[in-house]
Amino acid sequence: MKRNHFLDIVKGLCALFITATHFYFSDEARLHYLFPFWIDMAVPVFMLISGYVSTLSYRKNNVQTIEEAYAWKTIVSKAIRFSVPFLMAWLVEFGYMLVKNDFHMLPIPMLVIHLLQGGEGAGAYYYPLLMQFILVFPLIYFLIERLGFFGLVLTFFGTYLMEVLKVVYQMGENTYCLLLFRYTFIIAVGVYLGSSKYKERRWVSVVAFLAGIAFIVGTQYMGYSVPYIGMWVRTSLFGCLFIAPLVGYGIRKMADVKFPPLETLGKASYNIFLVQKIYYANAGKFYDLIPGEHYDLLGTMIICVVVGLIFYLVETPITKWINKHVMAAMDRHSIPASWY
Repeated sequence: MKRNHFLDIVKGLCALFITATHFYFSDEARLHYLFPFWIDMAVPVFMLISGYVSTLSYRKNNVQTIEEAYAWKTIVSKAIRFSVPFLMAWLVEFGYMLVKNDFHMLPIPMLVIHLLQGGEGAGAYYYPLLMQFILVFPLIYFLIERLGFFGLVLTFFGTYLMEVLKVVYQMGENTYCLLLFRYTFIIAVGVYLGSSKYKERRWVSVVAFLAGIAFIVGTQYMGYSVPYIGMWVRTSLFGCLFIAPLVGYGIRKMADVKFPPLETLGKASYNIFLVQKIYYANAGKFYDLIPGEHYDLLGTMIICVVVGLIFYLVETPITKWINKHVMAAMDRHSIPASWY
């Protein structure tokens, strides 16, 4: 399958955006620099791309049933891809905590919970979201493959219904940020763009773009609110309406556009994310020594990118080696059919 260079470029940009958004900008500065329209869109864009790429993978491998989608080897392989670099980064976090004595007399169950919640630092919720994505994606994929655009509409209303229920049941923000349902619709957009049922609907794209713009301007700059949308408003269901048509257009029309520096960052985007998470959690005294806010941000970006790239080069062969040997072990000790 021909590589879509646009995807790597966008992932590279979003890796930079994620590093920038966790910098200590004031709320006024974030609005002044229009963060809701670009910087804040990084995670929704990653989710859309994940849905799109996973859909292409399913179609390439001719996955046609739920049983095939939930095959043990498929699930484990994907879990390894996300978990090995995360665990490597988490061990660094753990080392910092030991040095600071944060884990003195800490019960093992609490340590496990800390791990499953993504550790600490900027964007810690992202790893739990990826683990949920592995389990939820097949359901979204087959919904779109069976129902096409109508399935996409269902995910829109289903996502809003979950927003309503989170208010009804008084869900806390710490729990909310760890749950994938808030990104169900934007993942479904990626699935639809890559599915066999895709059909271009320009009027829908225009309406979605304008509605997303209106939502962001209204809620972030004019003080309006939308019922039941009170947490992570900028990247909520309605905020994503703005960015989805833009990324969708790029995926379909700009696949051959190349920019190697950003493409390289795109391939290492997960590693850069993990590095910035550790950096913001543990290197505060270091980056505070850099004089001037702009130099401080530049230094932070350079450090996170360079270390992230090194991490990518070191981690990738390790992850591939682990995945290869785990898959071989699963082939030698196949799971009985009665377990499915």
